[in-house]
Amino acid sequence: MTVSIPRLLPKFMEHFCNICSSADEYHSKSLYDKFSKARENYTGVPFTTDHSFDVELISRIIDQLQRDKAAGLDNIMAEHLQYSHPVLSCVGLLMKLFNLMLECAYTRALLVIITLFPYQK
Repeated sequence: MTVSIPRLLPKFMEHFCNICSSADEYHSKSLYDKFSKARENYTGVPFTTDHSFDVELISRIIDQLQRDKAAGLDNIMAEHLQYSHPVLSCVGLLMKLFNLMLECAYTRALLVIITLFPYQK
């Protein structure tokens, strides 16, 4: 038995349109309006000192980084941070950088790039 894709596709689309749509258009519209109204005034969580990074936290994270791993997209390895000279004071600079990023709500594109690998159970 052969299945024709052009004949099957409309049935497939109709099936998923029916199961993914609301049976009550009025309720669906009211939920959308409620969401849109709430989104208009949304500014996010206010930034407080509870959310900021400190030197101790940055130091602890750097110490817990695994060694002998490949560099990330920024080409920095754990060893670069762990064995840097104290004069460079990378911990203090990283703390200032991360806190400024939080205050300005800035996320660099490279920080959000991830790679997903399929995992079969």
